[in-house]
Amino acid sequence: MSGKKKSTFKSVLTVIITLLLIILAVGFIFKYTKAGDKIKDLFNPAFRIECNGKDYDGENNVIALSPKGQAQFKVKGVESYKIMLTPNVTSETDFEYEVNGGLYRYSQADLSKVFTSGVKDGYFYINCIADYSLENVLSTIHGGEVVLNVKIECPYLLTFTSDNKTVKFAICAVLSLDLSDNNIVF
Repeated sequence: MSGKKKSTFKSVLTVIITLLLIILAVGFIFKYTKAGDKIKDLFNPAFRIECNGKDYDGENNVIALSPKGQAQFKVKGVESYKIMLTPNVTSETDFEYEVNGGLYRYSQADLSKVFTSGVKDGYFYINCIADYSLENVLSTIHGGEVVLNVKIECPYLLTFTSDNKTVKFAICAVLSLDLSDNNIVF
């Protein structure tokens, strides 16, 4: 009888160890081959953008870019898309600014002269700059001192568009945090 108990115990132990090794192998495969992302995309095929490990969708996303390196964005759920980096103004909030005696409209500013970008290894990237202030960016574009009479908290808009779906990021120089009595407002 004791021989049969030992044999059963060994069989159960072997099954448990084999199952643990299979789970460990599957875990390593998911971690190092990014198979988990592909499976997640099967269950959630919606158009979205990954930035800093978080998925974003919709039009009310606000981010601050690092003062150095690159900001990377991974487009998920679609194969073809368009990207635009524009001034974050509407026809009602557009304004004029002065550089070396000339007047310019902010909505017409070519931000690509400051924010260089591209696609590398499946990621869209923006090369980060040290100073995202509106004065610095406009001064870099025009090569002169800028006179501004407005202050915009998030002056830049990064838009990803695919098949009539849009994901927008308002880019701020610095994210602000407002601590009020009742709640936290970003």
